[in-house]
Amino acid sequence: MIDWLTTNFGTIITGTVVFGLLAAALIRIIQNHKEGNSIACSGCSGCSGCPSTGKCKVEKTTHR
Repeated sequence: MIDWLTTNFGTIITGTVVFGLLAAALIRIIQNHKEGNSIACSGCSGCSGCPSTGKCKVEKTTHR
């Protein structure tokens, strides 16, 4: 068992780092989705000419 771990130590570390980066990216995408943002939305000041206008966050208005 120890021989196998020492032989594959570099692969294990690399796989762990790649998995961590993928998990961080997925968490960020989920957080953006919950906030109403889209992957296609770049956060520009106006969406008048943007082809992804329908996917961007829409400001919520309160009705009183």
